[in-house]
This record gives sequence, C-alpha cells and structure tokens, in this order.
Amino acid sequence: MSAIRSTSSASRRSLSSLATCTSLSQAINSIDNSKPAVVLDLGRKLVKVGYAGEFVPRAIIKSQLLESIYECDDEHNSPQASPAGLSVMVKFFRNIFNSYLLTMPRERRVVIVESVLTPTQFRETVCEALLGVLNVPSILFIPSQLCVTFPFNTEYALVVDVGYQETVALPIADSVTMLSSWEISSIGARRLESRVRDLLKEHGRVETVNGVREINNDDWKLIEESNIVEDICVRFLFCCPLERGQAIQARGTEHGMPAVKSVKVPLGADFLIIPGFIREAACEVYFERGNDDPSVAQMVHSVVEREEIADIGKSTPSKQKQCESIRFYRFPNQSLELYLGWLGGSMFGSLQDAVRLRSVSREVWLEEHVVPDWTDYVQHGLPCGRPELER
Repeated sequence: MSAIRSTSSASRRSLSSLATCTSLSQAINSIDNSKPAVVLDLGRKLVKVGYAGEFVPRAIIKSQLLESIYECDDEHNSPQASPAGLSVMVKFFRNIFNSYLLTMPRERRVVIVESVLTPTQFRETVCEALLGVLNVPSILFIPSQLCVTFPFNTEYALVVDVGYQETVALPIADSVTMLSSWEISSIGARRLESRVRDLLKEHGRVETVNGVREINNDDWKLIEESNIVEDICVRFLFCCPLERGQAIQARGTEHGMPAVKSVKVPLGADFLIIPGFIREAACEVYFERGNDDPSVAQMVHSVVEREEIADIGKSTPSKQKQCESIRFYRFPNQSLELYLGWLGGSMFGSLQDAVRLRSVSREVWLEEHVVPDWTDYVQHGLPCGRPELER
C-alpha cells in the first residue's frame, strides 16, 4: 500500500509539474504570439504606416483621400461623420491593411499619431471606420508633438511642427503639452507651394526645341497634373543664411550676391527651367515679418519669452558665453525628421499594457460613440474618467 501511495503521489507530483510546465509554456507562447499594434501617423499630406516596435515605417504614402474627407465634412456641416467621408475613410484604411501591412484589421490594435489640432469630427470618423466597420479591437490617440520627444528620451522640449496646413510651436514640460504657451501660424507647406507657383509665373521658363519661352496655360495644367510644384519643394529648395535671406527679402533678384545654379525638370517633351532665385527665395515665406501670421522665428521667440529661465551658479559666465554659439541639433540621417512622430508612436505602442489601458475599445465605442479629448484629461484627470488608470 505504501508503494502504491508513493507511486500515486509521485504521479501527482509529476502531473503537477507537467501542468506547471504546460501553463508556463502557454504563457510564453502567448507572449511570443502577441501581435504588435499598427501605428498610423495621419498627416494632411502624408501618412506613415508601420508596426509598433519598429524603427522605420513600412511605407509613407500620400493621403489625397484624407483631403477629400476634410472637404466632405466641411460640406456636410454636421457634428456626425458624413456618409461620403466615412466611405472614403474605410476604403483608405482597408487599402493600408491589405496592401501595406498584409494583416487583418480585427487582429491588431491601432495607435493613431495625430496633431493636437485634429478636429473631433475627423477623429470620430476614424473611430467609426476602424472600430465600427473594420472591427479593430481598440484605438489609441497620441499627440504627434509629444511623440517626437520619446526617441530622444527627454521630458522637456520645444517642438516646432511645420506641417502642410500650419506650423505649431508647442513646449513640452514633464511630458505634458503646455497648451497655455503654444504658438500657431498658418505658414506651412501649402503656403510654400503657393509661393513657388507665384515665383514660377514670374521667373520660370520652359525650354523647347525652338528655344526658351514663358510658361503658358497648357504648361500649368501639366505642372499641376504631374505634381511638379511638390517635387520642386522637396528636391530643390533650401534656406539661405540670415544675411542672404534678408537681402533677398529687401531687394529681390537685385540682391547683388552670387547667383545660385538653375535646374531643369522634365515637362512632357520639354524642360521646365527653375532659376536659382526661386530655389533660395521660396523658403523665405517661413521667415518674413510684417504679415498677419508670425514667422517661425517669431513663434519660437514668443514661446521662449513666456518661459522663465534662471541661470545661476559659479559657472554662469561660461554658460552665457557658450549660449552664444549654441546651434540647433542636426540629424545625421536627414530622413529621420520626416517620421519622428511615427517613431515615438512606435515606441509607445510597443508598451502593450499602456496601449491596452489607454485605448478606446470597440465595445466602449459601440456603446457610447464618444472619443476622449484632451479636455477630458483636464476635467477628470483621467482618460474618460476611467478609475483603472489611477495607478
């Protein structure tokens, strides 16, 4: 009997250890099989697409469809998402999941990197498209201006976000967006493209087999269809030094400094000649004074002027001398600044517990149809007043 008891107890112990090993292996497998969230940086002109935990987006695509959604919502003039805008949004996201991410929407949480100026109606359209139609488990919205601080591991920064519609200068303190000290200007990439068009009408030329002539209406139609203005802004424009920029603003083409080399761009069977003056003068739209909108330099100065900076201690004289030679940090990889917001969202999205607790789940959306805004954080101190986030 004792032998039988020992055998049975040994078998129970072995089964217990086997069960422990099995549960442990299942836990490990569940961790290994957990699928990273999808990270989408929704810009007015470009959309960055990828997975959480990665350092580079899978794709950077144009977002003409999103532009049409803004137009549909403006015409709809209702707090609810317009049917046309919702249909376009669903088509846009379905194309991203099927063509670029190669995954099913219902299998992935989604992290949306957005601007603090994103309209609530647009955010509700995003939620209805992803949660209501595509059955995504949850969505988390993160301000892009805050995301850019994550890759630098800093809690304090002055973020100057030069977008397509506007430029935002927003200070970050203790990982909190200081909305009481921000500055905004309508000077953005759209204003830059408009300036390039004006300069091309005045100084641009077309080189044909028979010689050089001015740009006509047929040329402009081809320029707009081929997005040549956008190509010029990306490839050929640059900012001048301070002295040269001031001379260009004051005297135009008669600034009296060495000329910049012109470039040629294919335009059908001809070539579009872009004078060097256009290449260096277009970016002055960001630094011109006297307009209704503040320049980028004025925005930065206005934000810094509101903050209290105290420099004390024995090494103060040396620090003051050092401040005279401080320059902006320049990225060794020039393309990194194009997707810094997405990279910060990817880093935050890799924290699965944080994403799970702070996301808007599909069940909550179908029940309430409410997207938490930053005002909810101010009013409740918590996202949507959820007590589980108190810790």
